[in-house]
Amino acid sequence: MQVVRKLFAIRFLSLTAHSIILILIFWAKEETALTCLPYVNSEVELKTQNIKLTVALSLSLGLLGFELVGFFSISLLNATQSLLCILSCNPSKVVKIHIQK
Repeated sequence: MQVVRKLFAIRFLSLTAHSIILILIFWAKEETALTCLPYVNSEVELKTQNIKLTVALSLSLGLLGFELVGFFSISLLNATQSLLCILSCNPSKVVKIHIQK
C-alpha cells in the first residue's frame, strides 16, 4: 500500500507540473511562436505559427484536463482508466512536437 501512495503523489505532482508548464507556455504564446520561426520571417508565417501553437496548446490543455478528471474520479486506481489517460495524453504531445518542427 505504501507504493500506491507514492505513485499517487508522483502522478499528482507530474500532472500539476505539466498543467503549470502548459499554462505558462500559453501565456507566452507570442514569444514562443517567434522562437519557432527563422530570424527573418513574414507576418503571415507568424500568424500561421501562432494559430498552430494555439491549436496544439488548446488540445494539450483539453487532454490534460481529461486526464485530471480521470485522476480525481472514483476509478483512481483502475488500470483501464490509467491506460485511457496515458493514451489520451500521448497524442497531444505528438501533435505539439510535430507543430514545433
